[in-house]
Amino acid sequence: MTKVASFVAPAGTLLVIARARDHGDDPGQMPWPLTRPELGRLQKCGLKETRFEDYLDAEEPPLRRFRVEYERLSD
Repeated sequence: MTKVASFVAPAGTLLVIARARDHGDDPGQMPWPLTRPELGRLQKCGLKETRFEDYLDAEEPPLRRFRVEYERLSD
Protein backbone atom coordinates (compact mmCIF):
# COMPACT_ATOMS: atom_id res chain seq x y z
CA MET A 1 0.00 0.00 0.00
CA THR A 2 2.88 2.33 0.75
CA LYS A 3 4.28 1.90 -2.78
CA VAL A 4 0.87 2.48 -4.37
CA ALA A 5 0.27 5.62 -2.31
CA SER A 6 3.70 6.96 -3.25
CA PHE A 7 2.69 7.14 -6.92
CA VAL A 8 -0.08 9.68 -6.22
CA ALA A 9 1.08 13.24 -6.93
CA PRO A 10 0.21 16.17 -4.63
CA ALA A 11 -3.46 17.03 -5.28
CA GLY A 12 -3.67 13.76 -7.28
CA THR A 13 -6.41 11.13 -7.22
CA LEU A 14 -6.25 7.35 -6.88
CA LEU A 15 -9.19 5.16 -7.88
CA VAL A 16 -9.16 1.62 -6.44
CA ILE A 17 -11.58 -1.01 -7.73
CA ALA A 18 -11.07 -4.33 -5.99
CA ARG A 19 -12.86 -7.53 -5.16
CA ALA A 20 -14.21 -7.20 -1.62
CA ARG A 21 -14.49 -9.44 1.41
CA ASP A 22 -15.22 -9.16 5.11
CA HIS A 23 -12.48 -9.79 7.68
CA GLY A 24 -13.45 -13.40 8.47
CA ASP A 25 -14.08 -14.45 4.85
CA ASP A 26 -11.77 -16.81 2.98
CA PRO A 27 -9.38 -14.72 0.85
CA GLY A 28 -9.83 -17.16 -2.05
CA GLN A 29 -7.66 -17.08 -5.15
CA MET A 30 -5.75 -14.32 -6.95
CA PRO A 31 -6.65 -11.59 -7.37
CA TRP A 32 -7.24 -11.63 -3.62
CA PRO A 33 -10.28 -9.75 -2.38
CA LEU A 34 -9.47 -6.92 0.04
CA THR A 35 -11.10 -5.94 3.31
CA ARG A 36 -12.06 -2.40 4.25
CA PRO A 37 -9.28 -2.21 6.90
CA GLU A 38 -6.70 -3.35 4.32
CA LEU A 39 -7.74 -0.48 2.06
CA GLY A 40 -7.67 1.85 5.07
CA ARG A 41 -3.90 1.47 5.12
CA LEU A 42 -3.82 3.91 2.19
CA GLN A 43 -5.07 6.62 4.55
CA LYS A 44 -2.13 5.93 6.87
CA CYS A 45 0.09 6.60 3.84
CA GLY A 46 -1.16 10.17 3.44
CA LEU A 47 -4.21 9.71 1.23
CA LYS A 48 -7.71 10.91 2.12
CA GLU A 49 -10.71 8.72 1.27
CA THR A 50 -13.22 10.89 -0.60
CA ARG A 51 -15.67 8.28 -1.89
CA PHE A 52 -16.45 4.67 -0.94
CA GLU A 53 -18.83 2.21 -2.62
CA ASP A 54 -19.53 -1.41 -1.66
CA TYR A 55 -21.50 -3.04 -4.48
CA LEU A 56 -22.23 -6.18 -6.49
CA ASP A 57 -20.94 -6.03 -10.06
CA ALA A 58 -22.74 -7.21 -13.21
CA GLU A 59 -20.70 -10.43 -13.55
CA GLU A 60 -22.43 -13.80 -13.53
CA PRO A 61 -22.44 -14.71 -10.70
CA PRO A 62 -22.24 -11.21 -9.21
CA LEU A 63 -19.05 -10.42 -7.26
CA ARG A 64 -18.79 -8.00 -4.38
CA ARG A 65 -16.43 -5.09 -5.07
CA PHE A 66 -15.16 -1.93 -3.43
CA ARG A 67 -14.74 1.25 -5.47
CA VAL A 68 -12.79 3.81 -3.46
CA GLU A 69 -11.47 7.22 -4.43
CA TYR A 70 -8.54 8.75 -2.58
CA GLU A 71 -6.85 12.14 -2.88
CA ARG A 72 -3.43 13.29 -1.79
CA LEU A 73 -3.77 16.72 -0.29
CA SER A 74 -1.59 19.48 -1.72
CA ASP A 75 1.72 19.88 0.07
